[in-house]
Amino acid sequence: MVPESKSRSTKENVASSASGAITPVHGFRSGPHNELSTANLGPTSIPLYDIGALTGASCTLEVRGLRLTTPPHEGEFAAFCDVKAPAGTIGVRHIDIALEVLRGRLGVGWFQQGTKTWVGHLNVSQGKHIVQLSVPAAAIAAGQLIFQNNTPDGAGTAEACIEAIFLLAA
Repeated sequence: MVPESKSRSTKENVASSASGAITPVHGFRSGPHNELSTANLGPTSIPLYDIGALTGASCTLEVRGLRLTTPPHEGEFAAFCDVKAPAGTIGVRHIDIALEVLRGRLGVGWFQQGTKTWVGHLNVSQGKHIVQLSVPAAAIAAGQLIFQNNTPDGAGTAEACIEAIFLLAA
């Protein structure tokens, strides 16, 4: 899988979708991936280059991980990642995320597009953390892992280095 070119024009980098679905505008997208096999219940690593930045945010791959800088407004979605589980997968899945919040406060959660609701959501303060979201397998097909700015308005952007993401069976 090859990362998208970052040399596209600003006009091409504007997300647009009549259905209201989240679409990438720039960053490192490579298409559907990361199916958790029901036969292999061990951890599945989610490639960091599959995190897509949304309008106003930036994602940059570095040696230690993916640096994410959010848009400046509190609650604004900054980046997303599709994670797929095969049909018939049952139970709960854990999504473990190793990250360091460098500035502000970062929201991390599983967002269901159809109902526009959070299945799980955490606010992560500055420092190094390993956070875990528990998501019912049925919700995985209808949602996305979302990163958002949860820095109180007026305090600016959030910045984090996402070091690893793993999908595990409960």
